[in-house]
Amino acid sequence: MSDRIGGIEQRIEECEQRLSMNSTVQSYADNKQFHTDFEDIQAIKRDEKLIRWPAPPSDIITPDYYKDRFNKSNRKRFAGTCEWILQKKQFKDWESVNAGAFLVKYGRPGAGKTSKQSRGPQVLYFLFEKTDDHKQDPVSAIRSLVYQLYMYFAARGSNTHLTAEIRSRQQGSAQPRSTNYETLWAIFRTVVSSQNLSIMIILDALDESNGFKSFARDLKNLVGSQRVKVAATSRKEADHVKIFEGLDTMKGSSIIEVTGDDVRRDIVSYLRAKV
Repeated sequence: MSDRIGGIEQRIEECEQRLSMNSTVQSYADNKQFHTDFEDIQAIKRDEKLIRWPAPPSDIITPDYYKDRFNKSNRKRFAGTCEWILQKKQFKDWESVNAGAFLVKYGRPGAGKTSKQSRGPQVLYFLFEKTDDHKQDPVSAIRSLVYQLYMYFAARGSNTHLTAEIRSRQQGSAQPRSTNYETLWAIFRTVVSSQNLSIMIILDALDESNGFKSFARDLKNLVGSQRVKVAATSRKEADHVKIFEGLDTMKGSSIIEVTGDDVRRDIVSYLRAKV
């Protein structure tokens, strides 16, 4: 985001320089390059202002806000560990299916669920954390997903559909930021569906989320009708467990329960390297 703002400021400066070189109002009107640049700048400014409505508070200032735990878990992962997950039939089925699919991984505390989650490719992600007010509920999660979707389109210069959807939902709202889950989810679902996007959503620590049930149901419905893959990790002790019952009836979807046997080789490898 800071790079984009820097680019805007540079283009504004260039426009101002061209203005100073013109002496009459008519010459300004005849300067096609100036008008083109000016309209581009205004459009970018409108988009930047618009995305603040559904975006997470800190993402505007620090786009890497939600990457902190992800990067930390990657750095903590000992080389050669967590490879066993790649050989699981459930994982292979989920990864290879050419359709939407849902993969849930349950593990006890300290089993390395987050590290394993960090192994796979991803497009959009959210890591729940009960000690952080901005990382513990579905509204925070969907804010992050919408914002990451915006950045995904911005990098490709194709934000038209998303900004139009946000604008239509924002009209008539007096709130500086949307706090309504249904509105934020509608933006995300509509854009993903209308653009027929093939995406992967990574969710970590579902057990640390508050009020996850509606979000889980919405994700299951989205996976069932679109080319969306979701991989989620959790301790097997929260309300959402019932929501995921029967998940293996969906093609390519399944539940993996991390056991002691799964991580035993990782522990041995780590101890041999350290002792």
